[in-house]
Amino acid sequence: MRIKAACRTHKGLVRENNEDNFYLNGVFLSTEQAYGGWLANTESNSKQQVYAVCDGMGGLSCGAEAAFFVVSRLKDLNLKWRFSITESIRKFIQSTNKSCFYMNQGNFLSGCTIAMVCVWGQRAWVVHVGDSRVYLLNNSVFEKLTIDHTQAQWYIDQGIMATKDASLHPERHVLRQYIGMEPEVNARIPSITKPISIKKGDIFLICSDGLTDMVPEIELDEMIRTTENCSHNCRKMVDRALDYGGCDNVTAMLIKVEGL
Repeated sequence: MRIKAACRTHKGLVRENNEDNFYLNGVFLSTEQAYGGWLANTESNSKQQVYAVCDGMGGLSCGAEAAFFVVSRLKDLNLKWRFSITESIRKFIQSTNKSCFYMNQGNFLSGCTIAMVCVWGQRAWVVHVGDSRVYLLNNSVFEKLTIDHTQAQWYIDQGIMATKDASLHPERHVLRQYIGMEPEVNARIPSITKPISIKKGDIFLICSDGLTDMVPEIELDEMIRTTENCSHNCRKMVDRALDYGGCDNVTAMLIKVEGL
């Protein structure tokens, strides 16, 4: 698959630092670069391609370091190692979680989310831990492919709370799963979709909650459709989040399938 992708990250208008980071098929940021904000582009027709957004947690530098640790490891992900692609991803994420957990020992507890699209040939696997999200625009349908690993979402899943009430719930950002948890507690991570057949014109959006908390999904859908330029649309999405208050770090990544 020939794929063009772009990503923009910004610390927002309230936070002191940017704890978000990204992996743009080999490109990722130092913590210092992430603090300053960044717009990156890439194009590839490699059989294996990996794209991800990580949102750090733990405050100040702790979350940023966790996010950097995770994205810096993604260069070692081999989708066709000794296992199936799904099992290769699962083992890699669980190993990364374990390493992140032990890296935190004796220090402030920290960790990060991850939302990721792994491409192998003409198929893609969507992977996530936490509340960073992946959307897909396919055949003019804009669809969320991930379900947040939050306490509020758990209440919805159990029938305790209606979906419409989640955006205002005090536990909407309390994570039940994240990278950096005790491995025995987090043994079921990550969530991985079945392989998705991708084709020319498909567009994936990967983003941190700093985007989805600020900008309604209907507006994200509209912005993706306005132009085929991924960089332009990433810039527009982040600017819109800032216009609406920029209350958190915000990262938007777009991955467009250009053809075979």
